[in-house]
Amino acid sequence: MKVRYLVAGAVITAGIISSWDMAYAGNWNSGSSNSGSSGVVKPYEGIVNRSATYVVPNDVMSAFKNVASTTKEKYCSISGPQNSTYVEAIAGNPPERIKGWNSRMDNKKNVEGSYSAIYAMRWSKLVTDSMVNENSKEIALESLYKWANAGALTKTWNCFTDGKCGNAWKEKDGSDLNPMHDIDHTFHVMHKFAYGYYFALSDYKVNDPRHAVIQNWLKVYFGNPKMKSRGGSNYQYIAGQHTGYRWIELLNSELDSKDSKDIKSMIKKIIDANNKQILKDGSIKNRTTRGDRSLWYHWHILNEIVLNMETARRYDVKIPAEMHEKVEKAADIFVKGFADHTYMDKWAKVAFQSTYTPGLQHFKNEMSKIPNSKSWVYIFQYRYPNSPVTVELAKITANDKQPGADGETGIGYGCIYGSLLK
Repeated sequence: MKVRYLVAGAVITAGIISSWDMAYAGNWNSGSSNSGSSGVVKPYEGIVNRSATYVVPNDVMSAFKNVASTTKEKYCSISGPQNSTYVEAIAGNPPERIKGWNSRMDNKKNVEGSYSAIYAMRWSKLVTDSMVNENSKEIALESLYKWANAGALTKTWNCFTDGKCGNAWKEKDGSDLNPMHDIDHTFHVMHKFAYGYYFALSDYKVNDPRHAVIQNWLKVYFGNPKMKSRGGSNYQYIAGQHTGYRWIELLNSELDSKDSKDIKSMIKKIIDANNKQILKDGSIKNRTTRGDRSLWYHWHILNEIVLNMETARRYDVKIPAEMHEKVEKAADIFVKGFADHTYMDKWAKVAFQSTYTPGLQHFKNEMSKIPNSKSWVYIFQYRYPNSPVTVELAKITANDKQPGADGETGIGYGCIYGSLLK
């Protein structure tokens, strides 16, 4: 398979040896407490007034800056008046905490502060839109400032710190209350704010005092909730839960200008773990086998893996040749499963920490209706232009009205990579 790279601004190919709420419910429904075990990282010092990314390579960003404004608008202009009005309204109602999730994450109506996830998703659309719309920058900054100034979500109980989380999925149907999801959810929402803020807003109006309030608030949840890993030392680097909370560590390293050797060592471990996670047939261990959520979990984790590969490229960490091939197979599974849900049955019937009904997958049937984990489909098309899977993905995304939407990452990378597609 051929992989696309940019060198000195020129595109080359290098040969490689062989509903909205439903999506969010699935995101936190890991049925597991084994995230990373590194504890809370020490946040950078001071106030940062520059943009920072741990994902996008410099050559890609340079190429994006030179793209015609009409093309950027096609892929990045995704937040209309209705979305802006929603964000501004919710900004005035910041929740103190998140409390009440069950293990399956299907009880949103009974969870205090559950709307924070939808708010983060909507806010991320504003941030992506701000790449082409200055007014969206101001709305996004002011909205986040209101939550920061109110100390939103800082009252969520961290059951890990107290050692009183208990076990998840005590009931077969996942209806048992699970405080691990409350704190997990809180960290993930805060991290999404951080990813989007530092990418697109921290260098906006650099002398504005709102930045200090926002950054000091975000720092409260840098790191992870001090989880103890049940999966061994390798678990904390596999894709899932923002790669075991490694994404926020990578962002912090960018902000703190850490030694690149330490960063590259972490990324190498991530790539090695992700490579092992994707099995030879392209399925993803303990994700493509998640019953009637198999397609969603496969899609979601593939997004993390492809983003981690971009991080590797940014820091010049070698990606194993076999990993490119397995990612292509994983993308092909999505394409076929998206077209025909029964295709997923061979994996879904395992029903790992889930329920299974033959032929049933909870997944939207249009790209425009999918707000999360969408970045990978555009990155894949950019990196593997000659793959037959790219041809199929291009058909699937041809009428996508929100290519830059990805509430999972705080900023929609489809905005950048989609703009670079030929």
